[in-house]
Amino acid sequence: MTLSQVGSKRPAPARRRGAFYVKWYGSPLIVRLLLWLGFGGLAALIWVRVLRGADASLLWVASVMIGVIVLIELTWGRYRPLRKPLLTIDATGIGSTAFPRSQCHLPWQSIGSIAIRKRYGIAMLVVEPVEPTSWLRRRLGVLLGGLSKADRQQVETLVTHLRVLANSGVAKEVQAEKAFLARMNTMPRPWAVYSLIAANIGVWLLMVLFGAPLFDSTPVSMLVDWGGNVAVLAHDGQWWRMLTATFLHGGIVHVAMNMVVLYMLGRKVEWFLGPRNFLLVYFGAGLLGSAASLHFSAQAAVAVGASGAVFGVGGALLVIALRNHAHLPREIRQSLIGDSGFMICYSLIRGFGAENIDNAAHVGGLIGGLLLAACLPDSIAPQPAWTRAQTKTRTDVWSRFVPLTVCAAIVVVAVAMLSPPGTQEQRDSLAVTRQFEQAVTQFQAALKDVVSDAAAMTEGKLSEEEWQTRSQTMRALAFTELYGVLGNLVLPPDDRRAVAVKDMMQIADVMSRMMAQEYRWDIEAGGYVPRNPERFQGLQEEVEVLLERFTRNTKQLTSQR
Repeated sequence: MTLSQVGSKRPAPARRRGAFYVKWYGSPLIVRLLLWLGFGGLAALIWVRVLRGADASLLWVASVMIGVIVLIELTWGRYRPLRKPLLTIDATGIGSTAFPRSQCHLPWQSIGSIAIRKRYGIAMLVVEPVEPTSWLRRRLGVLLGGLSKADRQQVETLVTHLRVLANSGVAKEVQAEKAFLARMNTMPRPWAVYSLIAANIGVWLLMVLFGAPLFDSTPVSMLVDWGGNVAVLAHDGQWWRMLTATFLHGGIVHVAMNMVVLYMLGRKVEWFLGPRNFLLVYFGAGLLGSAASLHFSAQAAVAVGASGAVFGVGGALLVIALRNHAHLPREIRQSLIGDSGFMICYSLIRGFGAENIDNAAHVGGLIGGLLLAACLPDSIAPQPAWTRAQTKTRTDVWSRFVPLTVCAAIVVVAVAMLSPPGTQEQRDSLAVTRQFEQAVTQFQAALKDVVSDAAAMTEGKLSEEEWQTRSQTMRALAFTELYGVLGNLVLPPDDRRAVAVKDMMQIADVMSRMMAQEYRWDIEAGGYVPRNPERFQGLQEEVEVLLERFTRNTKQLTSQR
């Protein structure tokens, strides 16, 4: 039995040793069937219709579909070939259909480094040639998820043995990686990062329990009540908001993105710095980000989120990787720099291109993380001269941790105190926002009561007489009061919420008139009917149009937020 036949269900003739095929019964076959039956079938149907006299302009649609099939075969198909081996490993080198066609087979002497990494839980064979194919593609990768489990184990064994026998120059690097990972595995398990993730998620769940939407944006007034960072309130003496704001988030997507990045980067930073210094970096960066936000975002909005602290963690990881350039194995060093660098660059570029992202907190947290990590010792270098490895003695605490904590506190206080105190306009805006959100809640409750009464009458829980009485008194009065509340709202000029307020006022006015309609007993109908059916029907149609417009405008407002 050859290597590629171990664990494979595909009947095939004998293959040479070291050739590994993907499992044909998985995604390679399913995707191709969907492509050819879907796009190919539609393209064939279009050709048949054109031959029978249909509009010839449809041919370009069929050509696009065929082009999609060809494009996917030339790109994705290279990573999931059906007839060719995905990977070949022998004494001469490594080859793969996933490699560029100019370097489909690399001899061992031209391979600078090789390793098997986990990317999003999927094993990947990463090969770095001595002479890269281009400046954009310095490493080549082959996803091993399509191979059987036995074949993946064979690949790992062959990679380990053949690269040593071929004297590829990576044996020492492999040993260094194993030694480094073995040393890191002896470090205490990270607990601080897990505690912070649990605290952030716990606060968000608690807010949901107290009325925050599960999938929608958290109301601004609720964020203020729970400790959001606002310049005008901070300068009123509520400086604690700079800390509490780092545990609040604007919605499920906000908290999920921050916690995923914190989990990916925070564990590594805690391994390298230890839990005590990691917490110093996290809270120092988070507070400096909040202090920086008081100069910008918190002057006009409510600033919340752990992103400033997360940026600090990313900056700390970047400093650690760069500082220990000579002590980290190359693959691990490149992975650390790539992960932290990508997070920082992508988030900054995305932040400066959007309106609702607190870029000041991001930059402030990043600077805090960079500076703190540059002054803190780590556990990577074997006792470097200028920064001793961490110990658990009182001397280490007093010589580095306590002075850095004091310095960080002084910087945070100074940056916060130098921020503008906020304006009366911001204070008024907070009050108007609270009134607006209360009016929206009252509006939704009034509509819900009307729907509940109608359902109760349909189910026989409410008689027609009782429904009329409620409609003409309680429900009509509720919409009349709502109309007055909305009319008293004074929004700033060019406020986007003005459209929603106008829609709600019109709906409240029409609903109050419709609920106040009188009814009479109709013998033929055997029940109560409006005394003026045409007017009632007109009001009902007007409400439907207004509700549809209000829903559409609300979605646009939410997307802008």
